[in-house]
Amino acid sequence: MMAVITAGALIGLYISQRRINLLESELKPLHDDTVPPNASAKQLVDLLASPVVAKYTTGASPAPDYIHPRVQKAKDRLIEMGTEIYPELAEHMYDDRYSYSDHDVFLTNQNVGSAIRKVMAMGVEFYGYGYNARMGPKASGPHPWFVQFINDEYADDYAKYATHAKGRPKKELMKEYIEWAIKIEKGYGFADQVEQKKILGKYEEKLAELSQP
Repeated sequence: MMAVITAGALIGLYISQRRINLLESELKPLHDDTVPPNASAKQLVDLLASPVVAKYTTGASPAPDYIHPRVQKAKDRLIEMGTEIYPELAEHMYDDRYSYSDHDVFLTNQNVGSAIRKVMAMGVEFYGYGYNARMGPKASGPHPWFVQFINDEYADDYAKYATHAKGRPKKELMKEYIEWAIKIEKGYGFADQVEQKKILGKYEEKLAELSQP
């Protein structure tokens, strides 16, 4: 006995398949963490934009940190490229596409520009004594950090810093950063010599290490 497929049934099958295809295309970004092996810096910057939307709004609590695997891979590859690409990175500093979510005081949805700052800071920024902020005898403020360094030393001009840093070893750049951080700490002041040694000790140890041939 021969089965008869009506035109209506064929249309129904077609619509069902279309829905399946659409669903698969929507779900693919959730699992696609592919980064081309020979991707240029420009292509990798584009891949810093998350293929999925932020799961939580900024300030949400409780909420976990989140970074899509593809974003993490692109970020790692850009870091591996070193300082030669800094001028190109600086061109995208104000890219406001969503990239990842992390915590400082509360959850923040970070954009591509923030991801680029992280790339440029990696291997340059150095945390000395662990505190978020402190009140010193002379002044108060947060722990020295890369964004403040660029603001203080380069008038918040990442392109200017990128030109200065291009092609230079990160070891040299970290020494410059630590010398600036020590200046900031001294500007806050210290309650006594014990506190001074405690706060400056790790900076001085790192400087000595970086000065080794």
